[in-house]
Amino acid sequence: MSRKQHEEMLEKYRTEMTVSLKEMVNNEDLKSMKDVAVNDTFDEFTMIVD
Repeated sequence: MSRKQHEEMLEKYRTEMTVSLKEMVNNEDLKSMKDVAVNDTFDEFTMIVD
């Protein structure tokens, strides 16, 4: 895998993770989840719940 392919793959993962986290926050079945914050490398997550 070339460096460019690797970077494209990582960017795709970042986008998918961001979309998934937003869906979780907006999910009516998860009403207690208010927000999710992550750092740039996605190795630290902070969840705000009620």
